[in-house]
Amino acid sequence: MANSAASMIELAATQVGYKEGRDNWTKYPPEVPGLGWAQNDAWCQTFISWLAVKTGNTDVVPITASCVTCTNWYKNKGRFYSSPRVGDLVMFGPSGGSHVELVVGVSDSEITTIGGNTSATYSATGDGVYRKKHDRSFSRIHGYCRPAYTSGSTSPGGSSGTWTVKRGQTLTAIAAALGVSIAAILALNPSIKDPDKINEGQVISVPAPATPGVPTGPGKPVDPPTAGSSELLPYALTVKQETFSPNDSQWAHARTIVEVGRERGLPTRAYVIAVATALQESTLRNLSYGDRDSLGLFQQRPSQGWGTPAQLQDPTYASNAFYREFQARSMAKWSDWRTRQLWEVADYVQRSGYPTYYARWERQAANMVATILGDGVPTEVPSTPAESPTSPPPAGARVIVREGQTLSGIAASLGVSLSRLLAANPQISNPDQIYPGQRINIPGRGGAAAELVVNPRKSKTPKTNTTAPVKQHKGKRHTIHCVHVTNVNVTVNNTINVIVVQPKPKPTEKPKPPVINKPEPTPIETPKEKEKEQEKKQPTKTQKEVKAA
Repeated sequence: MANSAASMIELAATQVGYKEGRDNWTKYPPEVPGLGWAQNDAWCQTFISWLAVKTGNTDVVPITASCVTCTNWYKNKGRFYSSPRVGDLVMFGPSGGSHVELVVGVSDSEITTIGGNTSATYSATGDGVYRKKHDRSFSRIHGYCRPAYTSGSTSPGGSSGTWTVKRGQTLTAIAAALGVSIAAILALNPSIKDPDKINEGQVISVPAPATPGVPTGPGKPVDPPTAGSSELLPYALTVKQETFSPNDSQWAHARTIVEVGRERGLPTRAYVIAVATALQESTLRNLSYGDRDSLGLFQQRPSQGWGTPAQLQDPTYASNAFYREFQARSMAKWSDWRTRQLWEVADYVQRSGYPTYYARWERQAANMVATILGDGVPTEVPSTPAESPTSPPPAGARVIVREGQTLSGIAASLGVSLSRLLAANPQISNPDQIYPGQRINIPGRGGAAAELVVNPRKSKTPKTNTTAPVKQHKGKRHTIHCVHVTNVNVTVNNTINVIVVQPKPKPTEKPKPPVINKPEPTPIETPKEKEKEQEKKQPTKTQKEVKAA
């Protein structure tokens, strides 16, 4: 058989209804080279290995009886995803080590699978091969392993060149199943005006299945570049950029966003805009909380018609929802949307209270998209990690601002959205103005209050011999020259009251008593003393004069 998803699916379909014998005995282990020892053990992964052997897919599916080994094999190759495609292996349980089934159908809300060692519902103690459906939000789904089929992903559903739409199918799912773009399908079906509206039983023309472009993660591209760096960054960036080092989960979400954009036939610039939007809204985290009822990667709100809570926490659904609105709003409004400022076209979808903040993530988004597509990084991203907690801090916690920090940077480092951080700090009237030493309330989810002290850098206060009166500074930064600052109070209205105290005078030395010059007493002379004094006044006679006398 051909090396393809179709061959795996067709063979799996013939096994539906097969039941195991006593003590987990099945026909599969002896027919898989090297797995005979696995007889009487749990056999869901052995069934997948058997399918790979029989269909000639052993180069893209590992031959193993271990679900954990299979999961790690795909993760190491950068082919592990958070959203499904037909032909994927869906892995269940912690670390993907509990169970595996083959994905044979995908809709917006469900996946259809065929798996061994299972039952009609999810069960760890199954008895045969079953075809069944799972909600895509099912909590036990760990993720999806994606074999690199050489003949492209495909799915039963119609003869070559046509496709009969089944209940629950979408154009996105059909394109994903065939490994082609939505644009390619729309080009063959000009009667389809809205790609989100197709009907059960409708027959559509489809292009021949092709090798799908599958982004595989950092450093492992499988496609040639689809656009140059000018498509990624069409203009010079003037806004200070935020950067951090994404973890595996964040990379997986970025790949999902890019992949959905490709499936919809959108240009590369649209992926950059979508990834930058998700970076600003959630730092590429699939959040289960947010401002009011905001959820997921893009912080979309069920109350605003974006979808159900379960749908908005499905990265594929959320990405499609963003792109759908992006096409209907930004792309429809501006023919030059690719070269317009990113924040402008992103905000026309999101309607944020702080629209320019999307621009702060443009370089990070462009680098991630370039890495995923294999285009080469247009500009280097500084490797300054900003690790974020996986859960929000306790309610009542605060962080002390240090010099050089921004509010969006603090939000990213804490793993909360900027809008949620602002909602917890009504005293901040302008998010572009925060100051070293300022305390920021952190939105939490219960628990004891705490204070996250980030030591602010000590600012040098110039010394001066002048003094200043008490001043009140509001809304702007000031350098205050003074001798002694005794107290700085940050009030709830963001006013800094600086009390300047005049220097204390040096203690005055005790004055010394004045020195009085007393007149010397007049001496009383005796006659002899007077005679001697007169003799001293007379000139001294020489030796000759004495002899002559």
